[in-house]
Amino acid sequence: ITTKQGIVIFVLLFIIFYALIYVVPKVSDIFTQTYIAEYGTLDVSRETECIIVRNEKTYDAKSSGKVERETEAGELIKANHHVVSVGQSAMYNEEIGVVSYYYDGFEKKYSGETIDSLNKDFFDTFKESAGVQKAVSGNAEAGNIVFKIIDNTKWYLVCWLDAEDQEVFTEGRTVTASFDEENQVLMEVERVTKQGKEIRV
Repeated sequence: ITTKQGIVIFVLLFIIFYALIYVVPKVSDIFTQTYIAEYGTLDVSRETECIIVRNEKTYDAKSSGKVERETEAGELIKANHHVVSVGQSAMYNEEIGVVSYYYDGFEKKYSGETIDSLNKDFFDTFKESAGVQKAVSGNAEAGNIVFKIIDNTKWYLVCWLDAEDQEVFTEGRTVTASFDEENQVLMEVERVTKQGKEIRV
């Protein structure tokens, strides 16, 4: 090989290696999808049916008579507020809360204090029940429910999930409960209990 041929071969090898090292990788990267990693959180979501548990107290008419509502539904009132009149009798609430003229019949059975007794069987019974009923608004008989006061300070959301979700929904963790696209509430996981093949959160 002459000196001239050696220089030509060296130049050709240089061009080939340059193309292999710098050009080919850049061309092949065009077909590779990339993204920039950013600091944040990984969202894990579960869609399930839940029961809202809160402290509620119903008020029964002490005597018969025409019901006259003195307070609007949904109004937050202080204790000893004139809520309803039945005949000649005025009825007052005993606690701070929100006025409601609907009830479901479970107010005295389940509350924040008895939440640990909830199980999946009750959930199925609850779904099959008659559901929400209206309090008496016309003429009431003694013993009829005429209004309800809802404690607005602490509400619970109870649901049943697969046992494998126990690693995700740990006690003390903050989660977002989404009822729809507009109504989202930050809540804290208070207790996780194993019940059969599921966990109650």
